[in-house]
Amino acid sequence: MARVLAPPRFVEALAPSSSAQANQAWMRDHTDEYRGRWVAVRAGELLAVGETAREVWDRLEDTNNVLVTKAF
Repeated sequence: MARVLAPPRFVEALAPSSSAQANQAWMRDHTDEYRGRWVAVRAGELLAVGETAREVWDRLEDTNNVLVTKAF
């Protein structure tokens, strides 16, 4: 209970990686092209596109550091 009631403490935040920043830039620049579809992006590079997340995951050979999301 003491931990729950203790005052908040600052925990060091991680700096965004260059890969994450590249993915965000790619999404910002290309969302309109892929709106409503699932995409897989790594380091700002499109790896796969599909109608479902499962379809996209199945197309990936290496899933390390891959962002899979639906473009809205």
